[in-house]
Amino acid sequence: MKNIYLFLAIPIIILAIGCKKEMEANVEGVFSGGATTIFDETSNAYTFPSNNLSTVDADTHIEADAIFEQKFVTGEIFNKDFDGLGPQFNHVSCSGCHLRNGRAAPPTNLNEPSGLLIRLSIDGIDDYGGPLAVPGFGGQLQNFSDMANDREADLFITYLPIQEIFPDQKVVTLSKPFYKLTNSYMNLPLNLKTSPRIASIIPGLGLLEALSEETILEYVDEFDKNKDGISGRANYGWSVEYGKKMIGRFGWKAATTSLKEQSAAALNQDMGLTNSIFPEENCKGQTNCVDDGVKDISLEQLEQFTFYCQTVGVPAARNQGDSMVQRGKRLFTQIGCDKCHRPSMKTGIHPSIQALSNQVIFPYTDMLLHDMGEDLADNRPDFLATGKEWRTPPLWGIGLSQVVNNHIRLMHDGRANGFEEAILWHNGEGVTAKKAYKLLIKSERESLIKFLESL
Repeated sequence: MKNIYLFLAIPIIILAIGCKKEMEANVEGVFSGGATTIFDETSNAYTFPSNNLSTVDADTHIEADAIFEQKFVTGEIFNKDFDGLGPQFNHVSCSGCHLRNGRAAPPTNLNEPSGLLIRLSIDGIDDYGGPLAVPGFGGQLQNFSDMANDREADLFITYLPIQEIFPDQKVVTLSKPFYKLTNSYMNLPLNLKTSPRIASIIPGLGLLEALSEETILEYVDEFDKNKDGISGRANYGWSVEYGKKMIGRFGWKAATTSLKEQSAAALNQDMGLTNSIFPEENCKGQTNCVDDGVKDISLEQLEQFTFYCQTVGVPAARNQGDSMVQRGKRLFTQIGCDKCHRPSMKTGIHPSIQALSNQVIFPYTDMLLHDMGEDLADNRPDFLATGKEWRTPPLWGIGLSQVVNNHIRLMHDGRANGFEEAILWHNGEGVTAKKAYKLLIKSERESLIKFLESL
């Protein structure tokens, strides 16, 4: 009789779970990526192909995943399709920085490859309006190398404690990082500019690429005409592929115009892999740099890699019907977070992937540059972005960071340990929202954090 009751109970449990998901799905914002949305809350939540891909595209995505996961090697050691690493590099694989397609944390061991890199430049701009590369070092520090070449320098990080005190006497101590390059293979210039960048999550990138330029520009208010203290503006980077300036979408300062170029640049700069867009070895300018003239990544591999990055599905928002989450969502708007972290947009027509087109999405970004104040400044311009400006990072999937990557390190270099610290780093255009957050009572702050955890 006990077994019969158990048998009868199973369909009831399944039905209850199904009803709960159906009710949850009817709440606005659950489908973060529109029809591409993935319903998974495990450590693999960032790893699934978009939910609405055709069978052919889903198979292509799975095949392309191998390139993203592959560890590249120097020379023809294991597989001629995956050699070419170096001569200088930051990591040996894409997944080494983006573990399970997630965000990296600041390194605990600076002698091992990590998901943190340092952009470099000197005073001035290049022929295309971008940062001027450092002679002998290029535009990015490669602090690892193959045996035949020199690593460019070692990275050293120190921290300065900064206290934030709330009206209710709560004290939060932030850690401001300072980056220093040591043991450089040649002297670094006195006017060196550096910018730390942490690897961010992969899901949803194709949807951001599918946003029309008009949709992005709709939110521009460069001269703050509405007097709300927010004056977002678009960046325009140089497209190597198309040979012209185009609206920037990707990277921490929105300086890269497409996922193909973002992918090609990462392969070249992060791993030293030449390709059709960046055909020169990343050691150009060094005396012992040797270019064999062979592209390490074929055009087909680059396109597969790009397709993979374009079609990783966004995980659904969770618990959107919960009263505490709903309260936090109201407070998110009330204190002004939504002025930069715009909740929803609609994609346009993606040029090659129909599944990404015409989707109502909830990325919580405006894709624009904002002055975030002196404490977050890298003082390194990047095309139109000043040394204080950063692109509003999307928030979708952010609540699963702990599950996927075992940490919640946020901001452009991972300095914020959790959501509250991230809010407290907001100054410049974000200072009004930060001050409003600090004025909230404890239960209200908890509700706002609960909302962020639900995304």
